[in-house]
Amino acid sequence: MSNKNTVSPLIIQKSRIQSVPNNYQNKSPISPSTPTSRDGFSFPTNSKRLISPSQSLKNNEQKKQATYVSKNRFSLFATNETVDTDYQSINMDLDNEPLTATKPPPPIFIRTVNDYSTFCAQIKELIKCDNFSCKSSINGIKISTETAESYRSIIRFLKENKADFHTYQLKQEKAYRVVLRNLHHTTPINVIKNELESLGHTARNITNVLQRTTKMPLPIFFIDLEPALNNKDIFKIEFIHYTKIKVEEPRFNNQTIQCLRFQGFGHTKSYCYHPPKCVRCGENHLSDTCQKSKSLLAKCTLCEGSHPANYRGCPIHKEFQSTQQSKRKTYHIQKNSGSNHINVNLNNVNTTSNLTTDSEKKTYAQATNNTNENKNKQSNIPSSAHTDQFTQKLSSFLDDFKAIINPLISLLTTVINKLISNDK
Repeated sequence: MSNKNTVSPLIIQKSRIQSVPNNYQNKSPISPSTPTSRDGFSFPTNSKRLISPSQSLKNNEQKKQATYVSKNRFSLFATNETVDTDYQSINMDLDNEPLTATKPPPPIFIRTVNDYSTFCAQIKELIKCDNFSCKSSINGIKISTETAESYRSIIRFLKENKADFHTYQLKQEKAYRVVLRNLHHTTPINVIKNELESLGHTARNITNVLQRTTKMPLPIFFIDLEPALNNKDIFKIEFIHYTKIKVEEPRFNNQTIQCLRFQGFGHTKSYCYHPPKCVRCGENHLSDTCQKSKSLLAKCTLCEGSHPANYRGCPIHKEFQSTQQSKRKTYHIQKNSGSNHINVNLNNVNTTSNLTTDSEKKTYAQATNNTNENKNKQSNIPSSAHTDQFTQKLSSFLDDFKAIINPLISLLTTVINKLISNDK
């Protein structure tokens, strides 16, 4: 035998060989370049199969006819162009929404009404309908209407009869106020107004801000714009009268609003029709026409104290301020926790939260909040109380320990004495 190098035959199990379908053998003839195995099976290559032009047209028609059907029967797939146009139409509808559809007219507060039934009949005949409601209190009657036309008719009627009342401004007539900073205080108001009009904004009122204590003019202006759809575009303005400016929203004022005509709280003189009262002497005249000398003591028309009516230390002012703060606090608590679990007594000013005792009505957040509050209350106990409790417990422990250990010590001493005596 020759000692030539031979290669062992390749043995493949039949279970690992995949059979080739018949349609594949019929449709893909073996070309000379196609590799074949020793058993005669042909293996597919990366070469593309030739398709006739008629067959390609049929495939394209089938692809066009095959469309995806969504299971969502409420909406169809849309391109980016249709989605953008839909959002633009929604924004246009929101911008074109009338300003009067947001809130109802403000209430009207009347102090003195002699005949309530006759008054309601007159109001009903005046507005030609009964879409108004009244609420009586110690201070008078509160009238609420549904339309601006009814509101204006009632205001006109009360003015003609010289009634004692006050109200607030309509929402659609309220100016849009912004703060303009970094503009020199000597800039003429007409220049600012004209430049704003050239930019598409109509200013109703422009005032320069003064420092509260020194009354020095500041480079700040309050601008009241007429209500329009483009009011928010004023924040994009960067230059006015050769000055780089900054337009901001006004800050929230926590101070109590006081009427300069009637010296009452919660409304302004612009919509006050109460009899005038002086801020210095408390008499029934305007503060500007007061002839009281500065050497005499002032008299408060609210509490009759020896101070002007706008004194922040007035007890009436403090009481009203605390009531307003409690109302704001109550509003935030009800907004965060839910008004169904909180009962508030505004007459006593102190807010009390009466949570439901049923565990099924409590949410997980409320339950965990209660446990956290209890832990915080326990952790807020003064350190002196902790030390007193600790010393008391320690002293009681020592007393018990002595009561147990003393008889053991006596017993031990007797045992030791006996052992010593036995050794001797």
